[in-house]
Amino acid sequence: MTYNARDGGYRAAGIVLAAGQSARFGAAKQLLAWGETTLVGHVVDTALGAGLDPVIVVTGHEAERVAVALQGQPVRIVFNPDFAGGQGSSVRRGVEALPASSRAAVFLLADQPGVTPEVVKALIQAHRETLSSIVLPAHQGKRGNPVLFDASLFSELMNLGGDTGGRALFEKHEASIFHVAVDEPGILLDIDTPDDYRRAPG
Repeated sequence: MTYNARDGGYRAAGIVLAAGQSARFGAAKQLLAWGETTLVGHVVDTALGAGLDPVIVVTGHEAERVAVALQGQPVRIVFNPDFAGGQGSSVRRGVEALPASSRAAVFLLADQPGVTPEVVKALIQAHRETLSSIVLPAHQGKRGNPVLFDASLFSELMNLGGDTGGRALFEKHEASIFHVAVDEPGILLDIDTPDDYRRAPG
């Protein structure tokens, strides 16, 4: 089956969370070199390669440098002035920027370069077929990222606070979660420390 995130009026957006202060790493992880680009640039490439439209990048820490790193990319950059307060405010800013036509949003983390376009496409295809409230990948039975949220949950995502990300909704909507089994272990890996970065297969 061919796939396009906008077939038949269906529109899935991507929200890349790239506002963090990288306290554990000691430097702005978003701007670390990854291949011929940066970590955030690579994740944006993944979102675009999966057909997500629009792709919104939420910035905060080192916002100007992140914007320069993404110059020329067809993305919308949204600055979160409350980034120091935690991920919840970035989720809210991203959802606020979504067009009304979005049927779903896939949240990608700027420090998870192991996620592939194929994983994102599998999530969206599963959502189109099941209309589940939450769709997420699982590798060998373990839940990972990115996570897709149906538009019906956008209002709840906008009410998140502090350092609470979208996973705060998992317990409430457990019965509506659909798991997509994938062979990609990168859905479980993020870069938190310099050692993680050195070991990452980039």
